[in-house]
Amino acid sequence: MNIKEELLKIFNDDNFNQPLTIDELNDQLHLSSSEDFITLCKAVNELEDEFVITHSKKNRFAPLSFFNLVVGTYKSKNGDYGFVDDYYVSRKDNLNALNNDLVLLKKDLDQLGRTKGIITRIIKRNTTKFYGQIVNYRKKYFLKLFDKNNYLDIIINNYNDELYQIGDYVEAKIVRYFDNNQILVNIVKVISHKNDMMAPLTMILLSNKINIDFSDEALIELKDVDKEIDNEFKKRRFIDRKIITIDSLSAKDLDDAISVDVNDDGTYNLGVYIADVSYFVKENSFLDLDALDRGTSVYLPDRVIPMLPEKLSNDLCSLNEDTYKLVMACEMIVDKEGNVINSDIFEGYIRTLHRMNYDDCNEILAGNSDLINKYQDIYDLLINANNLAKILNQKRIDNGSFEFEDNEVEFIFDDSYHVIDIKKRIRGESERIIEEFMLQANVTVAETMYHLDVPFIYRIHDLPNIDKLNNTLMMLSSFNINDKPKNDKDIAHFLNKILLANDPKEVGIKEEEKIKREIINKFIIRSMAKAVYSNNNIGHFGLQFKNYTHFTSPIRRYPDLLVHRLIKTFLLNEKEVDDPLSYYEVKVVYASNKSSDAEKRAELCEREADDYKKCEYMEHFIGQSFEGIISSILPFGFFVMLSNNCEGLVRIESVTSDYYEYDQIKCRFTARHINKSFNIGDKVKIKVQDVNLTYREIDFKLIERRE
Repeated sequence: MNIKEELLKIFNDDNFNQPLTIDELNDQLHLSSSEDFITLCKAVNELEDEFVITHSKKNRFAPLSFFNLVVGTYKSKNGDYGFVDDYYVSRKDNLNALNNDLVLLKKDLDQLGRTKGIITRIIKRNTTKFYGQIVNYRKKYFLKLFDKNNYLDIIINNYNDELYQIGDYVEAKIVRYFDNNQILVNIVKVISHKNDMMAPLTMILLSNKINIDFSDEALIELKDVDKEIDNEFKKRRFIDRKIITIDSLSAKDLDDAISVDVNDDGTYNLGVYIADVSYFVKENSFLDLDALDRGTSVYLPDRVIPMLPEKLSNDLCSLNEDTYKLVMACEMIVDKEGNVINSDIFEGYIRTLHRMNYDDCNEILAGNSDLINKYQDIYDLLINANNLAKILNQKRIDNGSFEFEDNEVEFIFDDSYHVIDIKKRIRGESERIIEEFMLQANVTVAETMYHLDVPFIYRIHDLPNIDKLNNTLMMLSSFNINDKPKNDKDIAHFLNKILLANDPKEVGIKEEEKIKREIINKFIIRSMAKAVYSNNNIGHFGLQFKNYTHFTSPIRRYPDLLVHRLIKTFLLNEKEVDDPLSYYEVKVVYASNKSSDAEKRAELCEREADDYKKCEYMEHFIGQSFEGIISSILPFGFFVMLSNNCEGLVRIESVTSDYYEYDQIKCRFTARHINKSFNIGDKVKIKVQDVNLTYREIDFKLIERRE
């Protein structure tokens, strides 16, 4: 008898209704010997150590859920409050937990009957070091953190003015935790000196556990990574078509190329050619382990932290103009309705005709005669590509796929890396061409591999959480959008209808209307579940695809690299590991979880870096006034979005025209004595009051509400 397994059966039984003593557990298992009793005690202790069960004051044992307990990771918000899973934890109830600590939480109710959490134990401290800037206060030296989610006094224990200067950016190791949110640290090394303009974003990277250096083993391996490449070219098919890349002007890691021509019957030959990173980065090599650990490239306003060393990302794997490159090809025949009627996925090599950029392609498609003459040899290719992309896009929309505007911004720097302007990034026709073709290649690969019934990594997206969706519907009522979906099956159609009716790129709309529509887009995005990687294919709700994966960016995403290996193993019958079926069943699950976590970490880092640079830019406008739109409302104030995509907070206590009460149901502030309110979507004039670079926050002062 496996006593631990038998205990789990008892505790997981639906009829379990009261905690049990050791003796009662012994009786239920019908144990009779002293040796079995000792084994029982050890098994109970193990289950307690694993936080599967716990005991009451009277030493009665039951699952954590019986005592309203849960184990989870504490996620701090600005060091003030936080969450464990979806349970709100106030500052006074967090037991001085730090961001990302593993904690034991007791579920409770607040005065209004809402579920909250109280941390009763810190199981594991997941922070061992900090990154920050040395500051001096009352003759003591402190570390000013670049992690805005930890509100702490970090006292430097080993400051030495011969080794360090006030203002230096450093790495510090924790020496001791105190109970009053104070921590004692020793400086380990200087990361950058105080006048380095790139240092703050470096600290944000390090604080989010983003590796900025490759392992020594990977760099040694890199030296010989292409030694047999000439032989590989001889083995492969040369794809003799007009092939181009289309990317941003600044891009150096060109991992996708396209070709389009039209057949006599009106069908299209679409070729999507993706850099064959898997040829250079072998399974379980040091380069592979580094890539798996990073999971993704990280894109900051002033730099890229690549998933792969630059010799690979910008040279060997990059589909540079007029050079022979190894690729994984996905060639498709697409009919006039956008259906793929035939496809072929294979290894090959290409030579791109031109390295095109989005700006030039958009000008060509808009009729720029000079550029049309310059690129006459690919003009038909671009026209065909644009026509096919529109067909594919319309098919997606007809099937209920969402059309989000990503609302990205571009930072303009001077030579010293100061932000001198912020512009919204506008997507033109050529951006949409690449988007549609990459989506179609991803779907074609996923469908092909799905029917093989082998281990595979899918990109999945679940239905929205019902509570988040209801909150979104409540906020949308501020824009006079009061309908609701009829049922779960109607959610996609319902939300898509709102998005299509509130397209921020519609020609001729005013700037304030454009901002309102961007806010509506943002609300709907926030209501969505997070897309993740998984071996369990549940489909992609947002795109309305039954089978979807990531195949098209192996230079910058690990799942795409793994997909290429899976294609070679199970579709092309190339063997890189023993017993591939068993091996990849385990690897796919591990890589899915790790890559999903890495993606979250990278997105958080990119968002914090963007916020920092927005704050740095808005520092120059303290005291100046702007017009904007109220983008969200919280109990302590409302956020205002400016036309440059910078957002700041108007604290409600600073609005002195009356006493304003927060209406949670209607998500607005209403004056107690005068006929005035503040609603999402209202146009206001504000003054930039203050900027806090450390916490990436901008404070606005209300000047007036515009009618």
